[in-house]
Amino acid sequence: MKKHSIAIFTALAVAAISGQAQAKNDAPEWVSKAVFYQIYPSSFKDSNGDGVGDIQGVIDKLDYIKSIGVNTLWFNPMFSSEFKDGGYDITDFYSIDKRFGTNADFKRLVEEAHKRGLRVCLDLVAGHTSDQNAWFLASKKGRTSAIATTTSGRTEFPMTSKAKRKTKSAV
Repeated sequence: MKKHSIAIFTALAVAAISGQAQAKNDAPEWVSKAVFYQIYPSSFKDSNGDGVGDIQGVIDKLDYIKSIGVNTLWFNPMFSSEFKDGGYDITDFYSIDKRFGTNADFKRLVEEAHKRGLRVCLDLVAGHTSDQNAWFLASKKGRTSAIATTTSGRTEFPMTSKAKRKTKSAV
């Protein structure tokens, strides 16, 4: 009986797995036609001679990038960082790192890219947060004072509240 039970269970499991519909692709249509150009900002083009690539350097090269058939820019880390992890150790998800420029510079980059029909994507890996990020520092004070403040059964993130967003320049 035990062998029959195992065989029946296995057959049912295989049938259930093979009978499942494929996952629906919810990606926007433009993604299927995107030609990405990946830019690691610090090693792209240095426009001011400080040895680090910057936003102005990217703006300077937008016409060239467009000319080679690209329609989407994908930027590796550009947010404020201590750069202990290639820029992925984000200290402030609301600010462009000063070595690349300012939030206003980034806004201008996006505007210039859009004028040329280029989309802009940012590499955001929220799990790679710096131990100096406000979220991390707040979590050291205890669970209720940090990321998991529960109100009405919903998890909230104090560092992303509307009040916090209003204090930073949005891009």
